[in-house]
Amino acid sequence: MITVTATDGIIDGNGGTCSISEAIQNANNDAATNADCSAGSGSDTIQLTTNVILGAGVDSTDGSNGTPSVTTAITLDGMGYRLTRDDTTTCTPNGTNDPTEFACCTWVRRAI
Repeated sequence: MITVTATDGIIDGNGGTCSISEAIQNANNDAATNADCSAGSGSDTIQLTTNVILGAGVDSTDGSNGTPSVTTAITLDGMGYRLTRDDTTTCTPNGTNDPTEFACCTWVRRAI
């Protein structure tokens, strides 16, 4: 279990809270890449303990995203909390900036 305690997606390595992005990196790497979060190991569960608001540009592997790409089996347990994007972030997948759209992303199916 990797427990998210930060309200944003920032990767700061050792800022005292575990962000969703740091949790995903640890799960992907099956390691404690970010000391703020528990190490990943095999198929991981990431659990939210707060509402999380994502900004843009945390990772650019598959385009500018609010989190790193997921490359391993992960279960996200929201525990009733919300994962949303910052409504000031420009998101125009249909050509119109709409704060109700969750994110600009391309979904990629990968065999894991």
